[in-house]
Amino acid sequence: MSYIKVLSVLFAVVLILSSCSNEGEEGSTQIPTLIQDHKFGLNSFGKYYRYKKVEDVGTYEMGPISVIIEMAEVVKGRNTVKFRMEDNYKLMEMINVQIKFELNREIREGFAFSNEHLQLLTNTGELIQQPDELMSSIMHMSILKTNQKYGNESNLRQFSFLLNDSSAEEIDKAILKINSPIDRNGERLGKGLEVELDFNNGQGEN
Repeated sequence: MSYIKVLSVLFAVVLILSSCSNEGEEGSTQIPTLIQDHKFGLNSFGKYYRYKKVEDVGTYEMGPISVIIEMAEVVKGRNTVKFRMEDNYKLMEMINVQIKFELNREIREGFAFSNEHLQLLTNTGELIQQPDELMSSIMHMSILKTNQKYGNESNLRQFSFLLNDSSAEEIDKAILKINSPIDRNGERLGKGLEVELDFNNGQGEN
């Protein structure tokens, strides 16, 4: 009888520890990791948990642009710093994608390429038309031209896609869609990209 009691106590302790590690994420079947050090300072805005991530996704050519996708992560949390006027302190769930863009050849005439060229389709069927303006870095064709002109190293940028109809726990895969740049005549320079982000290849370690 005492042996059964010991087992019961140990089982209860395991449940308590598991509950604490989820830090209030009720209903979660995954164990998220508290983000304590983030390249884009996400931890300085509030308390965020990483559910899954995948690194070194790949390098791709899209017309005159090379696209290097270094990391993607599924994140949930809330800001404690007031900067989003419409939804301060609201629980947010998102997919962050960290990318480097650089020109692979000299481009003399102007072309259009910006954050609006990025979309994300999740395995739940949710299509996010473009990265969130406040949570994301800025990409513009003038940045690429300046880097090329002065031989600057391409900077890593983060693009945050906010989930509205899906939860972080539901995300297993996503398709990152990048439309090719457009020249001044409205013609596309190269073929756009569709890159699969398979979060089953990695878990949410920091």
